[in-house]
Amino acid sequence: MKEGMKDRKGYIVERAGKLYVCIQFTDNLGKRRELRMRAKDRSHARQLRKELVKQLESAERGNQRAEIDGQKLTFAKAAAAYEAARLIPAEYIGDRKIRGLRSLRTPKACLKRLVEHFGGARIRSITHSQIDEYRLSLLAEKLAIASANRILALLSSVFNFAKREGWISKTPFEMGEQLICAADETKRTRTLSREEEEKLLLTLSDDGPRGHIRALVIASLDTGCRRSELLSLRWSDVDIDGGVIHLRSVNTKTAKSRQTQSATDLRTNYRASGTHQAAFLTPLSLTPGICAAAGRRVANLPGWRIFDGTTCAEPFAVVLLHWGCR
Repeated sequence: MKEGMKDRKGYIVERAGKLYVCIQFTDNLGKRRELRMRAKDRSHARQLRKELVKQLESAERGNQRAEIDGQKLTFAKAAAAYEAARLIPAEYIGDRKIRGLRSLRTPKACLKRLVEHFGGARIRSITHSQIDEYRLSLLAEKLAIASANRILALLSSVFNFAKREGWISKTPFEMGEQLICAADETKRTRTLSREEEEKLLLTLSDDGPRGHIRALVIASLDTGCRRSELLSLRWSDVDIDGGVIHLRSVNTKTAKSRQTQSATDLRTNYRASGTHQAAFLTPLSLTPGICAAAGRRVANLPGWRIFDGTTCAEPFAVVLLHWGCR
């Protein structure tokens, strides 16, 4: 058989008493590759060779192997590849994140839930209507629209990853109407009145059971910063004389650095320590988990979330207006 014919049509070979179908092709880097698949018998080998040749001829040049892999790829395997490539701890060069995620718990939990539902299905067989049914099932479980949207957004990310790898040509999200609508989410517009703020601070008296988070609450109200941003502050980030806090991009939600003014009350809640030490006391009593748990029980203010950049923004805006800022 001529070499050109072998490349185009493939060949059947027996090795160690086992039959294989071998087909050579050129990958997207211009290198010669060989695809080898095991056959049950010669009849199956001939049929398998015809199928593989047909798939390779219909595939885009340089994308043949991805086309073959995508034929039988399950969602579980695609999700595993996505997790290995995308759901990894954040890596930084200076303050610049180059890849990975700062928080892995939520996306990994969402991915596990998706694999439990779609895991055994071939990724090319999942349709737009099946995803819509899954969306409705999430809402039927009394899941918030925002939470359902986060799960669907991760699902869309997995399909986009598969598309970039060449396993699918289109994602199910491109096959129909929009499935993720942020406008349907309940907006967090709850802010504290002056009376509620006074009630909150009374509950957080220094000698009370939750006095350990008083400094953080005052800082959050006076600056609009999130809990993680405050707990990650260092003395090098704080200009006491100028009343300015520098938030580094590595610690902000948007991965962008910014500056914010601090009120007089905030300055009294720093401790005198070295330049690279935390600006707030951070023993076990101020770990993020304990702060969040205490915050949820504080002052019985329904609909308001402590240490939330959205719900603390309006009190902070009032402080700025008091200072004459526009």
